[in-house]
Amino acid sequence: MDSKQFQKLLLPKLREAMLYTRSRIPMKSANKFYPDKRMIDGLMMTNPDKYRMHSLGGDRDRSLNLAANRKLKLAPQQVYRKYEQDHRNGIRNAGNCGENAMIAFWYLTEHIRELEKLVKTPIKILTIFLKHPVDHSLVLVGTEPPRGSGKIMENTLICDPWGKIVCPLAHYSLEWKMKMNKWSNRGLKGKCGRGTYDPFYDQCSRESVRVGRLLISEQTYSGKTQRIKDTKTYSLINKNEFS
Repeated sequence: MDSKQFQKLLLPKLREAMLYTRSRIPMKSANKFYPDKRMIDGLMMTNPDKYRMHSLGGDRDRSLNLAANRKLKLAPQQVYRKYEQDHRNGIRNAGNCGENAMIAFWYLTEHIRELEKLVKTPIKILTIFLKHPVDHSLVLVGTEPPRGSGKIMENTLICDPWGKIVCPLAHYSLEWKMKMNKWSNRGLKGKCGRGTYDPFYDQCSRESVRVGRLLISEQTYSGKTQRIKDTKTYSLINKNEFS
């Protein structure tokens, strides 16, 4: 299929998946925060709910909620189902990039027949993890390359609910850098272990797409979903692997 037509048809569906995912994680991410609470003073009158979310108490509640959910040690599909059920019951949850990717992956997997009918070709969906020092998870959607090409995916599209980015692979590095700059200008910082970092001025964060080596952790293709245990790493910027 023509890549432009594939993008035109599927990008709106990936945006739906991103919005669905973010709606199931209303407490937002526990690894982004405002260390200088003066940066959110203006929200006190204009958006009190958002102000409370980013207060010290909100930071604590997100961390506790995420820790409690992770303590359950649920499989990705179970995470998807739990967050959906909690949403229906009015229970709010937090989630970092891992939870965001799990939910988006399974939402898209449950709608794969609809998506394949739309584009009239088989679709492959992957959850990938950019290894340390990047430590980031997201979802790729594309088509299976010809046999013997050595590629993992063609017509690759990005669905990154944590970063609130949906785009073709070729645009992802720029979209990512723009988002990291936006967060940095707002005063947001990232948490990494016990330390913090500026999302734009930290080179590893800013250049995550370029420097990150990825593992494939889950795949849906040809009516089958499976966990991937291959330890081989790949690169999003290697056009011989993803295009």
